[in-house]
Amino acid sequence: MKEAKENVEKAKSPWIWKAAVVALPTGLLLSIVIAVALRINRGPDNGMLNLSYTAAELNVANLRDAVGKAEDLIGVRDFDTPAGQKAMQMMTAFIEGSIGPNNMGYQVYTDEGEVSGGRIWKNYWIDSSKERGDGTVLVACEYGAEDSSATVAALISLAEWLRGRTFERRVRVAFCRDLELTDLQADFSDKGRNTVIRVGPLGQGTEGLLKTGGATKDASVPAYYEIVGNPGVSSAADWKMTTAWEEYESQVRALCEEVRDEAVEKVVVER
Repeated sequence: MKEAKENVEKAKSPWIWKAAVVALPTGLLLSIVIAVALRINRGPDNGMLNLSYTAAELNVANLRDAVGKAEDLIGVRDFDTPAGQKAMQMMTAFIEGSIGPNNMGYQVYTDEGEVSGGRIWKNYWIDSSKERGDGTVLVACEYGAEDSSATVAALISLAEWLRGRTFERRVRVAFCRDLELTDLQADFSDKGRNTVIRVGPLGQGTEGLLKTGGATKDASVPAYYEIVGNPGVSSAADWKMTTAWEEYESQVRALCEEVRDEAVEKVVVER
């Protein structure tokens, strides 16, 4: 009886193997088709995935998440100490991961970098479009400054806010090792109007935005502005859990509006 039962089991088993043999090539073919489709659909020249993004207002939940990661998880960083450099590497990875193809869909550009503390540190930036249009609006911050976590989070949220919007002028959002921005202006149009906005410390109990700088009479020279948070009342508590957070939200919204005005958003009329 035992031998007969084993023979029955052997007789039943071949269909399983036949199914597996058939399914394996089918699965591989399906994987290849999906991979090719994703490759083809990498879409517009600015490197964004070929998806239809709808313009939306500031995503407060993502802003809060970005601030928490930049300030609490990554924390204090510098170019010189092992701990500071480790935090710096975490910050650059966080920036690339947040704005890159697998998240926001942007192509992330970098320069060759400069050496500090025995390591190479690069600038990272995204463009709202490949075409320069009527010039470029460069919005930049330092990712290595001690008090820059809230500012980095603000520019990440700005990059997200840009999706689904079109402008008369290209918008470039840059996260820099320092605020020497000459290289980031190398491809500025000499026929358009260019603007550089350097964003300093935001949040941390500051109130509103202080904007300084301006344009010169020479249209070939970019207009330079610096935006920082106005000094406010510091709190011993975590500022993200107080009314200071609401003020920070307002600062980031105001920054988005500054960019909207400088780059001149195009209004798309639905028909």
